[in-house]
Amino acid sequence: MTERVKQAIRGASEKLVLEMAIRLANQAKLLAPVDLGQLRNSISVATKNQTWIELNKHAGEKAPPLEQTGLKEAEAYVGSNVEHATHQEYGTMYQPAQPFLRPAKELVLDGATAEQVMKKWNAEAMNRLVRSER
Repeated sequence: MTERVKQAIRGASEKLVLEMAIRLANQAKLLAPVDLGQLRNSISVATKNQTWIELNKHAGEKAPPLEQTGLKEAEAYVGSNVEHATHQEYGTMYQPAQPFLRPAKELVLDGATAEQVMKKWNAEAMNRLVRSER
């Protein structure tokens, strides 16, 4: 395989990864709970070569770019670096979870339907509620 072919394959792989990461981030933005918009605005994408990819023009506070440490070619981070993102995704002792990244991943990367995702996460929420009332 010539170097030119290898570079073309690498370029195509990086482009595909970036496109999927942007789709995932945009879906997560749609699912993220919104109060002041900080969480939604903080969801972004980072690749080895790009740290800040502008994904929205919504008003509200913006978060700093995602860290790129450890990323290799054709890899991307999708997520948020605001402290309360983890609390929203997984919940706390005092606050029920409002997942947005995991359902987005199921919709975009796993090919699940909206109905499947809603059934799964609603059942999980109900199970958590039942367990907490015991």
